[in-house]
Amino acid sequence: MSRREFVISVIALLLLATGIASSLYLHSQQINKGDFITVGNEKIYMDDIFKKCRIVSVEVNDKGVVKNYTGALLSDIINMSKVKNPEEHKYTVAGPGKEGGLYQKTVEWDDMKNGILTEDKRTIFPDLPRAFWIKDVIKIEVI
Repeated sequence: MSRREFVISVIALLLLATGIASSLYLHSQQINKGDFITVGNEKIYMDDIFKKCRIVSVEVNDKGVVKNYTGALLSDIINMSKVKNPEEHKYTVAGPGKEGGLYQKTVEWDDMKNGILTEDKRTIFPDLPRAFWIKDVIKIEVI
């Protein structure tokens, strides 16, 4: 191997190594943390919710049938988002509705203290009518 071929080979290996390193760096910066809901202006990831919030079970009478649901307390999720004075606000929980719109319901802080978010992103409010249970929650607005 001549000196010229050796230099070209070294340069090619350096360029290849640089490309691999930059690709790994970009990939590490774009790791998807998974599904999330928006609370106020903040993204709260589902993984974080179920690691950091209290997980409770609630028993509800659903159309004459007693059912148990397990999920994270909605009040803990609000506290994760650093809402100041959460007891002074109302909260609008929203999920996908008909014809591309949103299905949303507004609840009080006391309802948030008793309500849960299940792993399949459904809210259960044991003290409110079923119409307040939102499927596939996208966001919680702070009012």
